[in-house]
Amino acid sequence: MHTTALQKVRFPAILLLGLLLFQSAGWQMAWHGMHWNARWEARNALFQDNNLPEKTFSKAFFAQIKVDKKEIRLEGFLYDFYTVAETEDSIRVALYHDHKEQALLSALGHMFQSGEQSGQSSAPFLNHWLALSLGVAFLVPPVPVWPKLPVLALSRAVFPACSWGTQFVPGVFAPPPEGQWT
Repeated sequence: MHTTALQKVRFPAILLLGLLLFQSAGWQMAWHGMHWNARWEARNALFQDNNLPEKTFSKAFFAQIKVDKKEIRLEGFLYDFYTVAETEDSIRVALYHDHKEQALLSALGHMFQSGEQSGQSSAPFLNHWLALSLGVAFLVPPVPVWPKLPVLALSRAVFPACSWGTQFVPGVFAPPPEGQWT
């Protein structure tokens, strides 16, 4: 009897673990795609824009603020750079403020904060992280997200009410409030 009870519990446990791994793989792919896209856009802007601000740093200070091969964190902001001129003791770089990558890293940092740091209840770290990562998959986005599709010859507009996410928002098809439009 002991083995049959264990077998009955094993299948749902394996199924839930598989779903968790599938969800984690999707989050990982989405994160890497957004991170790669942010870096690619920053690199393009860095080398195409001629009006980038230039700053000169001492080499010792520059080594302290350097985050990655071509990134620095200055005054709390993330910048991509390329070297304009270099002397014995200083380096002059052109800077591009990388808003997108900074926002991604900030969102990731917020996701991994413990409950006490984020001002929420003091839940254990794993429970907090699972609630954030798995719960987001079932939440309706606050603004309808339009995917970037190839240009199609559509003769009429596509409205947000056709989106799957907006159809389940409470009150979408409710009548308008009375007395406000008169």
